[in-house]
Amino acid sequence: MQKGVLTMVFRENWKRTAAAFTLTLFLTSCAPVPMTPGGEPFGEQTASTEKTERIYTTFTEAFRQEPRENWDGFTISWTDHGAFADADLYWTEAYTAACSEDPSDGEYLWFDGWLYHRYGETVTYREMPWEEFRTAEITDGLWTMLQGLLNETPEEMKYKYIPLSKGSGNLLTVRYPFDEEQAGDYAKISASMYSDGTCESVSLQWNAIGEVGKFENVQVIAAFYPLAGSDSLQAERKIWSFAHDCGLLEDGVPAISTQDEDREGCQAVIQGIDFSALRARATRQEDLCFPEFPMWCIGPEAETAAAAP
Repeated sequence: MQKGVLTMVFRENWKRTAAAFTLTLFLTSCAPVPMTPGGEPFGEQTASTEKTERIYTTFTEAFRQEPRENWDGFTISWTDHGAFADADLYWTEAYTAACSEDPSDGEYLWFDGWLYHRYGETVTYREMPWEEFRTAEITDGLWTMLQGLLNETPEEMKYKYIPLSKGSGNLLTVRYPFDEEQAGDYAKISASMYSDGTCESVSLQWNAIGEVGKFENVQVIAAFYPLAGSDSLQAERKIWSFAHDCGLLEDGVPAISTQDEDREGCQAVIQGIDFSALRARATRQEDLCFPEFPMWCIGPEAETAAAAP
């Protein structure tokens, strides 16, 4: 594992935190929320303004010195409500995959050099190199944005102890507003931190709200991590689900706890999927395209480059 001034260890927690938060919202709408003597739900504790500012200063000073080449793995997710697109790119040691779901356009999966699309009972595919996703431009732009935010003045910051979270248990969340010259409306940096100040994961969230009532919201979430030793339970679930929907696997997607407990077994299932059998009965479509990443979020230069042939 690579170590710099600030030690970063990526896990799936940023995704799991989002899932846990969604579940929490559901549960709180159905039952009383457990309260602690301090008054916060589920035993959470929010640090004082002074402590939060001190932790934020230490974090930014350390992370500014982290070289980009130490974080050669990544997970990028985006939601474009205007285009009804919801997509994920995974670049890990265990899995390299791209997935997208659209209620009106079906499911997309890129895996092992092939792009697949399923809509109802119809499956199309084509051969596609990973480079077509233009992840070099995307990750460079998002990394530059993340580093640039560390030099800006935050609008809001919180540091919380979350006892129900798996892993570090502390979460630093910082919100930055954008001016009129910048694309989007605001961005957030979230860092899952141990009590000694080291980080378990860091993510960047970029948001463009759009015009109210017109469903123009666009959100991008990116996590950077060392590629060596990296894994993604979410990527595994997406690949498994697509294969099951296409009739390549009898068993449905297992519980996350099962994936955690049996990494070797679950990875063996993915490795054993016969996608060539799917291609044998599917229709080849050479103009098949994966939903586009909103390049304009990282600047007009990137958007222009993406539009070039």
